[in-house]
Amino acid sequence: MLGSLTIPLFPLSTVLFNGGYLPLHIFEPRYLRMIKDCQGAGIGFGVVLIKEGNEVHEGDDHKLPAIHQVGTLAEIVEVEELPENRLAVMAVGGAKFQVGATWEETDHLMMGEVTFVPDEPEGPLREEDADLVKLLEYFVDARDLPSAVRKRIDYTNERDVSVRLADLLPIHSNDKQKLLQMDSPRVRLTTIRQWSEL
Repeated sequence: MLGSLTIPLFPLSTVLFNGGYLPLHIFEPRYLRMIKDCQGAGIGFGVVLIKEGNEVHEGDDHKLPAIHQVGTLAEIVEVEELPENRLAVMAVGGAKFQVGATWEETDHLMMGEVTFVPDEPEGPLREEDADLVKLLEYFVDARDLPSAVRKRIDYTNERDVSVRLADLLPIHSNDKQKLLQMDSPRVRLTTIRQWSEL
């Protein structure tokens, strides 16, 4: 996906990668509307990591959180209505984007102009990265991942292995953001190797 789009932004304390699954429990009115609007328009919403501030709106003097400028489109795959006007939402990560202008709507929903970045180059995984494949297999086995996620992992593809490792590594969100912002699978794999050897 290329080009620019106006979408709602969901600032979170987590990083979403392409192909990653994101379960959400929605209860704030602004995000209930966001899900409804996204379903009606057939578009996703943007997940962006919070730099400073809170996920939940608190009081009249609440300010929008400061966010990182690179995020991921979240595509809604399942919505379940819960008691007390709440929703259980499952979203999956799509294209990566750069955030431009942002603004706040009357219900405090953050909107943004985003520009999608080109897909990263694909290439065969190098033999020297066999240990990183084993590391990925370990994390895949250790997590309760949906079978759809497991089936889509291409362990021979440099881009796929680098993104899934970045997604599953038990590291701080700020470090995950650094990996998200990289546009080279080779650089991402090299960085992950360096971190795993510390």
